[in-house]
Amino acid sequence: MAAGSPRRKSCLSSPKRALDTFSSADMSNRPERASDLPVNLYDRAYRSRIGVRWESHTYEHLDESDRPTRPSHSFSFDNLSIRGSPCAALLHESVRACLPPKFLRAPKPSQLSFEFLRCKDPRKGWGMFSRRYLPMGGLIDVETPAAIAPLDITSLGMSSSRMHSTLFHLLTPKALRSVTELSNPNATRGSAAYEDIMRANALIVHLKANDKKLQAHHALFLNTSRCNHRYVYMIFSLHHFLTSYHSCSPNAAWSWNKDTFSLSLVAVRPISVGEEITISYVDASLSRRQRQERLAKLYHFHCQCEACTYKWTPSSDRNRAELHDFWNKTCSFEDWCMNRKLPDDELIQIHERALDLRDQEGLQQLDYQKHVDAIVLCYGALSDWHMFQEWIAHAMACRADSDVDHVLVMELWHEQPTRFPVWGWRPDETYA
Repeated sequence: MAAGSPRRKSCLSSPKRALDTFSSADMSNRPERASDLPVNLYDRAYRSRIGVRWESHTYEHLDESDRPTRPSHSFSFDNLSIRGSPCAALLHESVRACLPPKFLRAPKPSQLSFEFLRCKDPRKGWGMFSRRYLPMGGLIDVETPAAIAPLDITSLGMSSSRMHSTLFHLLTPKALRSVTELSNPNATRGSAAYEDIMRANALIVHLKANDKKLQAHHALFLNTSRCNHRYVYMIFSLHHFLTSYHSCSPNAAWSWNKDTFSLSLVAVRPISVGEEITISYVDASLSRRQRQERLAKLYHFHCQCEACTYKWTPSSDRNRAELHDFWNKTCSFEDWCMNRKLPDDELIQIHERALDLRDQEGLQQLDYQKHVDAIVLCYGALSDWHMFQEWIAHAMACRADSDVDHVLVMELWHEQPTRFPVWGWRPDETYA
């Protein structure tokens, strides 16, 4: 080993293909390269599928003045019922054509993990708090959107406020009451409030569509939308209002799965009982100034989280910039395997430094698992039995109950390391 050797600042290909070996493997034959591995091992596992029911919408329950102008023929309003959960939807015909007749079943937490409580600071309103200890990778919640609409509505053929009013009238009375309790930055009422609520609380998700311009959608979630921003000053024209849930060093992260039409909220570091659950709306690897500018432009508030106030230092911006550009400046796993001039531990040290920076800045939600997986790949390629088992145990712990399929396969590799797809790709007598 060449411990302490300087890291190379090479700009090589993305490590995505190599990291994909965690979701594609041949247990019997050793392939020549990661690209030769069969695809989607985990997708071959048994998964139950359940259907989706579409319902045509009429406006008979609305007063004449509330009935919408007919949208463009390419768009239509629908009541979408997914596993019994209603979703008010405005979808383009090409998006609807790409929806599968059946969606994969989404995993569910083993027990209720959170509750909504009023924050100690009366200016912050309600927050999402943990009801139990949550390990890193612990599944907090899985939910389908209450409402979803295209991000770009320029070709809709009706005003934005009228579109949002029509969409929200598709909600059940209970869901509509919950939605109207979400943050309304301009304190508007009536149909104008629906538009403001959607813009302030919705998350951007992508659906399948032949035209990429039609894939981005605003999705409103009754639970996760309450877990959006923490310690933020909402920018009003006349006053400021402090709300909760955002952090530029959040303890949770969300991911969207178009195959299950659901969002998963996962702990990215251990969360104690009674601790507030937070996520970030913008790329937290940006500098403080860039984050503030984006939050003000997109969500109309000034962030006052710990990472932006008393914990911020110029070195924090430098650390985040290093993480922001990490994958563009780091040698890929495949190139490290094939380039014998590179020290055996060089790629391991690079990813260990990235993990240290993420812990230091509270950015575990950004590729933390990918760094751990990369280290597992390296020790597997070096045939280092002890370190491989140690790091693959860490990789399983990072996933906890949020990625059961991957954990099951990793358990097999932990017990029988030689069945790991890239085992021995870069043998060295030091690691024998």
